[in-house]
Amino acid sequence: MKIKFNEVLVAAMVATSAMSILATPAHAQAAAVTADMAISNQIHNLRESLNGVISAASASVSKNSFEIRQHAEILLQDLDRLGNDLMGKTFQGISEEQRKAFNNAEVAVAQLRDALSKPVADIDAAIARSSDAFGTLPFANRTPRVLRASPSYIGVLSEEMGDVSVGVEGSWLGNDTPSLSFDKTECRLVNKLETALKFSCPQGVFASGEKVEYRTGVLKVYDPKSFWERLKSTVVKTEKFRTYSIGVTVVPAVMAKYTVTATVTGIQRETVRRRTQKFSHTNDHCSSDRHPVWNVNRTSGWKIDPHSIRVHEHSRSSRSLNSGAINRGERGFQLGGVVRNNGDCGPFLPLTNRRAYYDGRGWLTVHATYAEYRDVPTEQTVRITEGEMVWGKDIGIELPPGTKAFRVDILQLDGTKLVEVSERADQRWYGLNYNPNNRNLVIKPKSLHLALQQSK
Repeated sequence: MKIKFNEVLVAAMVATSAMSILATPAHAQAAAVTADMAISNQIHNLRESLNGVISAASASVSKNSFEIRQHAEILLQDLDRLGNDLMGKTFQGISEEQRKAFNNAEVAVAQLRDALSKPVADIDAAIARSSDAFGTLPFANRTPRVLRASPSYIGVLSEEMGDVSVGVEGSWLGNDTPSLSFDKTECRLVNKLETALKFSCPQGVFASGEKVEYRTGVLKVYDPKSFWERLKSTVVKTEKFRTYSIGVTVVPAVMAKYTVTATVTGIQRETVRRRTQKFSHTNDHCSSDRHPVWNVNRTSGWKIDPHSIRVHEHSRSSRSLNSGAINRGERGFQLGGVVRNNGDCGPFLPLTNRRAYYDGRGWLTVHATYAEYRDVPTEQTVRITEGEMVWGKDIGIELPPGTKAFRVDILQLDGTKLVEVSERADQRWYGLNYNPNNRNLVIKPKSLHLALQQSK
């Protein structure tokens, strides 16, 4: 984006009452500046408007905001110089056309502020509409003036990239030896023209931290000399110069922090304490062998653990046998044995139903202990992972089996909080894809350049 100094200056001036100014007819705007009004008052209003633009741009993370802040800062410095040059003067000393230029400058600031929320492509148009607003302001002639600087922002730097190139455009910039330094670190002058300067700065001055930072360098440019001034300087060194603060926004490599949680379904085995059932059988006298079979059934909704079955013989007659557990399964099992009487029964006594003697009755008493269990469906929210999102680097995450739903909480470096719960997402700074077939979640941070192009 190419933004001329005058365009930005124009585009920087209406924070105070942008909407009312834009709605005011052109003839009424011009009338707003009267002949007896002090120029310093108008400059003060413009300065307040520009500070409003700078404040709004500083609160945003986008290509628009970085460029607008950079240019608004440059314009503010020229306003300060203008205020010093015209201190105490009124508008009687300047032309009607120049008085109108002050009003046009206010409109320009409003347009610059509006550009913060417009697509990147619209910034040039917004500034172009006001490119001449400051062209007729009574600035000193033939003095160095910075119109714009580049880059407006710097992202992640690697050693292979080498030094960072910083350019300055304007007028009357090529006199003597201009200089640029950041935090007392000098940049090397690579090329100079009357309308452009190019410097090479060490990477270290733009090292990023955890937050977006506005790094300010000091540009020193010299006034052009007349013939007599050049002649005089051969005897007495009198260099006239002015300084500009040149700002570059440094963007960290980490664009956000994220946390992934998932709702996971599963089966949890619930086991109860051991259960006990007791069984007993006693024969009648004179009975033949009996083979009792006792059925042990599971409790409704539960299953029996076959490996937990234990059969204990409580008591038995001497000739009876305990066969233990048979037909073991989750639904139940059986207990069995042989119950056998001892001895023999005598004959029936004449004329009675009684025997002369009886055998010993056989008996068998056993009890079984076993454990029951059941599988209970569960659903719980589990924290899967958390970490940092770096510009342009995909993050692949495999969610656990049984994932029913997921949630990604993202906190961007501009303070924006976002929550993703859908299989697809396309935000300004990142995208997201989830494949339920292989449970693969991919968070796709966009490149810094693309993300800032799309940001408001």
